[in-house]
Formats: sequence, structure tokens, C-alpha cells
Amino acid sequence: MEPAPAPAVPPATPPAASAPDMGSSTNTTVGEKIDDTVVTTKVKTAFLADDTVKGMDIKVTTVAGEVQLAGEVETQAQMDRAVEIAKGVEGAARVQNGMTLKK
Repeated sequence: MEPAPAPAVPPATPPAASAPDMGSSTNTTVGEKIDDTVVTTKVKTAFLADDTVKGMDIKVTTVAGEVQLAGEVETQAQMDRAVEIAKGVEGAARVQNGMTLKK
């Protein structure tokens, strides 16, 4: 008679799940996406509250804390004010001005 096989013993610790690469600039965490959305919303809200840029069609996107402004504005003063407002928003690490003046 042969001895019964030894029962399988589960590993003492489960294998580690691979964690996302947080050091890569191409990977974005859910928290970063939420933070970026909050920054974008704050910038847009500040634009609406400002008489100089209110009603301007300025596209605002935020990626990894960098606020990107795009669109056409009537005057250089509007462009400068939009950049100034965006820079003053908490969470905006940098502001990239991609706006142009209407011709």
C-alpha cells in the first residue's frame, strides 16, 4: 500500500500583485485625474467670475498639474489675464498658454 500524498499547502503569503509604475509620466493614477479635473473646474470657475475673460471661449485642460489654455481671445489683455488667473489656482503647477489672438 502506498502512502497518501501530502496535502497541498497554500503559500504562506500570497504573491504580490504588480503595482503600477508611479514614476512614469505616462501613467496617471485615479487620484491625479481627479485632482486635474478639480484644477480645471477651478480655472473655468475663476474665468467666469472675472470681467476681463468672462464669456471667452477658452479651452482648459489639466494634465499632471499642468494647466493648458487654448482658444482665441480678442485682446492681449484677455490672454494675459487668463494666464494670470490660471497661475493663481491652487493645484496648478504650471500654465501652458496655447491661446491666440483673433484676427
